[in-house]
Amino acid sequence: TVSESYGIRTDNLIVQSGTGTVNATGGDGAEDSHGIYARLNATISGGAVKATGGAVTSSEEDGDDASSGIYANIVTISGGEVTTTGGDTEGRSCGIDADSITINGGTITATGGINNFTVGKDALILGNGIGPYWTGTVTVNGGKIKASTAGQGSGIGGSRSQTKVIINGGDIEAVADQYGTCLLYTSPSPRDRG
Repeated sequence: TVSESYGIRTDNLIVQSGTGTVNATGGDGAEDSHGIYARLNATISGGAVKATGGAVTSSEEDGDDASSGIYANIVTISGGEVTTTGGDTEGRSCGIDADSITINGGTITATGGINNFTVGKDALILGNGIGPYWTGTVTVNGGKIKASTAGQGSGIGGSRSQTKVIINGGDIEAVADQYGTCLLYTSPSPRDRG
């Protein structure tokens, strides 16, 4: 089994305004599989981008296997049609997984897959349609967004730690599928405050 599989791997991805098409798919069976892996920034302002992470069947003991459509440190989407899908995994699966995600416009469909790894009910390895796995910020200023997760996790938000979601505009549909998980989740939630 290969340890990592990427449709596109780069430090910085820039998809500029226009009518171009990007179709990137990570392979199945790896410990980590990402359609697009940008070590620093992924910036999309136009075109059609389809990014799909493969199914991850191997299992690290800590559940740190990952599959995502787009994985980066910072993701900024200002236009275009963006479709991202995380594959089913023994760890985490996200449509878009980044510490900082800003959506200013465009049409975005992001889906997290099934996450099969658990170490007890209080330590689930979750996934998101749009959101950081650990900690970070999701800011939506505009655009048409449909974000969902097929497994435990959030349509938009974080699953494991301090996450901030800021919505200033846009047409947003956030859907979670399994086990009554949150549609839109930010941590700590109001119920966590004494």
